[in-house]
Amino acid sequence: MKKRIFSFVLAVLMIASLLPATALAADIVNRGTCGAEVTWTLDSEGVLTISGSGDMYNYGISGTPWYGSRSRVKSAVIAEGVTSIGSYAFFYCTSLTSVTIPDSVTSIGDEAFDGCRSLTSVTIPDGVTSICDNTFDGCTSLTSVTIPDSVTSIGDSAFQGCTSLTSVTIPDSVTYIGDYAFRSCTSLTSVTIPDGVASIGEYAFSHCTSLTSVTIPDSVTSIGEFAFDGCTSLTSVTIPDSVTSIWQRVFSGCSSLTSVTIPDSVTYIDWSAFSSCKSLTSVTIPDSVTYIGNYAFHGCTALTSVTIPDSVTSIGDGAFASCTSLAGIWVAEGNSHYVNDASGVLFNKDKTTLVQCPGAFSGSYTIPDSVTSIGGAAFLDCSSLTSVTIPYRVTSIGRYAFDGCTSLTSVTIPDSVTSIGEWAFADCTSLTDVYYAGSEAQWKAISISSN
Repeated sequence: MKKRIFSFVLAVLMIASLLPATALAADIVNRGTCGAEVTWTLDSEGVLTISGSGDMYNYGISGTPWYGSRSRVKSAVIAEGVTSIGSYAFFYCTSLTSVTIPDSVTSIGDEAFDGCRSLTSVTIPDGVTSICDNTFDGCTSLTSVTIPDSVTSIGDSAFQGCTSLTSVTIPDSVTYIGDYAFRSCTSLTSVTIPDGVASIGEYAFSHCTSLTSVTIPDSVTSIGEFAFDGCTSLTSVTIPDSVTSIWQRVFSGCSSLTSVTIPDSVTYIDWSAFSSCKSLTSVTIPDSVTYIGNYAFHGCTALTSVTIPDSVTSIGDGAFASCTSLAGIWVAEGNSHYVNDASGVLFNKDKTTLVQCPGAFSGSYTIPDSVTSIGGAAFLDCSSLTSVTIPYRVTSIGRYAFDGCTSLTSVTIPDSVTSIGEWAFADCTSLTDVYYAGSEAQWKAISISSN
């Protein structure tokens, strides 16, 4: 009996071995065309095969012929001969784990793999010259990517939100890194930008929260707004001599940044460029700088001292506000636009505007009689300020001027004041008495912001 069973099984195996391969292959569940000479098939095992010659068509968000079956696509095989992957080709194929791209492919369209959250790795062939906008946006399982030397540009949002990507090698051939290119790649620990890159786009590496180091070459002349915003693990950065402007919020929220080198080439430090860099203990502003924008160093709570060089002609509101360890703001003697007093309080040259009180100031402060304007955020978060005397010549108190002065118990506003900005005394939690030196009619005439 056992011999009969064995003989039967052996016979079945022998017959199966004689069947053509196609007889054992997965069933084709759908097929069609996706280019002038390009066809596609989807089998029962979730393999999407693109074959033929020439370019695929470009599509819109839901335009691919397999879009309705996209959740069934587990792997994609693009055959040799196909020269392009069309825009939105695999858009939100959320079960796609692997893709084979042949050397014949020279172009990958916008958003081709956008939202392929199961894709773990990809090798881009040598013929591709550009990684287009949003190509791998939201590929949250992508741990590695090989970018060939043929690539010259990385488009906007190309790898945005690739939260499992731990490292990336950008080849020397790349000259452009687009806006949002690697934004929110939260596992990316280091990046070396090659010598050929001239421009780093806005938000390019923002919120790469594991990024500890970055090398910026001398070829870079422009670092876009918010480029490294929220890189909370970044400890140091050297800005090359080729850069002339540090745009808004470039390093904002880099809370582990302990040192930064600003080169002599820089003339312009924009709004909130280094705001909330809470570990920054010192900064040297070079003699080349002429402009320091609003809130440029706001919230740098470890910053203890700062010197304004001769060259500076403009300092915005709150440039050094909420720097709670800042003992003084000192101005070089040759500066023709600003001056400090003995307490390190910053004024314009003729002392008609009080620009900034250092955040570590403690006790009571008498504003000089020459002052007519208290600038925006001038005393913001001076939590140890217990009392302030405002002189009779002051006509305006800027927005957020005394916001967060939690030890301030009383204040007298002189009758010379005609405007009080929004949130001027917000969060003054110990403030119990506000006195006004003028009449009720004068008080009603003051322009007080609704907030």
